[in-house]
Amino acid sequence: MSKNNKTFLTGCIFLIAFFLVSTEAKADQFYVTVGLQCDQKKSELTIFFKGAWNEKGKSMILQNDRNVWNTWSLVSITADSDGKYKIKENAISKVCHMKGQEYQIYILPLMAPKFHPEGNCASRMGANVILRLNEKQVMSRGIDACTETGMVTESIFVRPGKPIIYKEIQAEDFYGDK
Repeated sequence: MSKNNKTFLTGCIFLIAFFLVSTEAKADQFYVTVGLQCDQKKSELTIFFKGAWNEKGKSMILQNDRNVWNTWSLVSITADSDGKYKIKENAISKVCHMKGQEYQIYILPLMAPKFHPEGNCASRMGANVILRLNEKQVMSRGIDACTETGMVTESIFVRPGKPIIYKEIQAEDFYGDK
């Protein structure tokens, strides 16, 4: 075999391997959970967001904690025969009683703008939490799973008769390394 044929064959093998690897590569996925801690004795409600990338995120959302929810579990996605997606959202509804007051907490999925189950950032699922006191909305905060710069809410602290406290951190710290 001539040197040119070997070079050509080596180049072809390299290109085939490159295309096989590049078609197998998948976008990184970020997973978000929302947790609640209602301490009636201390009259404290804590809402927290956690997130992780890829396999660590998959592991995180599979943990069985009855006070932590994976927002992917609040969405059902179906495709019709034309390949168009239908998305149905559900909400978790919880109640926390503190000092004779009833706080209603609603956890909802928060989809990226132009959400698409096969997109990159557009395939990520965040979370939104709405807090009501006596049927009046007193707070709505969330994390969208796509904002990787600026500040994001990591946790929310609620005590009756006190201002709501938001703990925010740099998005880079919340999202961490892939």
